[in-house]
Amino acid sequence: MQFDHDIDKYNEIFSDGTTDKIKEKIDLANIKSKLIKFENNPNNPYLQLSISYEDRLVFIITTFFIRYISLILIQWCVDINIIRSFEEGFIYYAVLYISIFWFFVLFVNIDNSYKIDYIDMGNTLNSIRSLFYYFYMGTNGITKLLVHSSLICVIIFIPVILNIKKQNNYMEANDIKEDPIISYEDRKKLSKSLSLFTIFLWILTSIIATKF
Repeated sequence: MQFDHDIDKYNEIFSDGTTDKIKEKIDLANIKSKLIKFENNPNNPYLQLSISYEDRLVFIITTFFIRYISLILIQWCVDINIIRSFEEGFIYYAVLYISIFWFFVLFVNIDNSYKIDYIDMGNTLNSIRSLFYYFYMGTNGITKLLVHSSLICVIIFIPVILNIKKQNNYMEANDIKEDPIISYEDRKKLSKSLSLFTIFLWILTSIIATKF
């Protein structure tokens, strides 16, 4: 490329320390214009590294399935009395969601530089990275993923705090202790609350993912 040739000439001049030849052998304005032209070129290969709308859509669909799996596991924990309160339900959901989310992130970002003769995983991992490109930290960094996780952690505690305050007011008014085992009606309320709140949370994070 002519641009690369001009850069080599530019480096050669400065390596010689010959400042008098600068005006004669190179036109810096010409290099600047070619650099701008390269950046604005629609065929610029660096543009292919940017996150596309399809990548964001795959991310949104994936987070929906992570939410769904987390809700199923929470419901199972409620049914076998591992989770015995409203607060535990939301906290466990946040822990499960974040754990599954980052397990998936680490899976997408597995280093495939080490090869085993009888196992060819390079093409498979590259295909996975291509499909779930939003999760790939190699070119996209970790900021988007941290923001998503932080939103889940912060917002999920809002209903927990509100319910604790409501429960404390009820306890002060009645001065009785509730049964630590969650009742069938409370289980239904917990499942409904988790489902509604997490779907709104998913919508919020999905809107952010389309813009960020």
